[in-house]
Amino acid sequence: MSEKNVGEEEVFSFTAQDKIQQLRFKVTCSFIEENPDNIASARIALEEMKNDYDKGIKMYNLLSERVKQLEIGKELKRKLDQVEGVANGRKFPEIEVYSIEGDSLTLKDWSGSVWVIDFWASWCGPCREEMQYLKTLHKELEGKGVKFVSVSLDNSPKAWARANAAEKLEWLSVRNRYGFSQEQGICRALDIKRIPFIVVLDKDGTVAGKSLRREVLRNKLLEMLK
Repeated sequence: MSEKNVGEEEVFSFTAQDKIQQLRFKVTCSFIEENPDNIASARIALEEMKNDYDKGIKMYNLLSERVKQLEIGKELKRKLDQVEGVANGRKFPEIEVYSIEGDSLTLKDWSGSVWVIDFWASWCGPCREEMQYLKTLHKELEGKGVKFVSVSLDNSPKAWARANAAEKLEWLSVRNRYGFSQEQGICRALDIKRIPFIVVLDKDGTVAGKSLRREVLRNKLLEMLK
């Protein structure tokens, strides 16, 4: 990018970062393919897949059977099994939540619209920044078949209520029943360890993309609405 005289702002854009991640994954797969019987390949795969089943299974399948049977290989397989249910193309699971009034709800009917599900928390600065972009995106796509929902991972209902009031969201805003617990609920199902974490669902209620932000998210939605 430097050689092509690309400006700094563009280099650090989410589109550029997405391209870099794609290149990083391509290089990683090449390394594993060249070194399938190396324990380092399994370690790299475990770190690189994060919560992306599709990337993880591709790297796992490149490993030798010997490495798959080692503890690191088994750990990778356990992580794959954990996030398989929310791989791209899979039906999105139910989410047990609370409304701002304190009512218990279950979000489960994801069909009929394209959905943007934003997982955030009151204490997460980047989440609050991302939310400003989502507000702009919501106005742009209003009435075009896209629905938004923000799911707070706050453990404190009061902290969420204060942040929710400050943000003045124009779409459904709820709090995850289990907060940011990694042991149960949606955080465990999606392996959410970092936020903001945004999931896009197609009109059939299946996962179409995860960890999408800013212009990458917008481009994905526009593509799906064609």
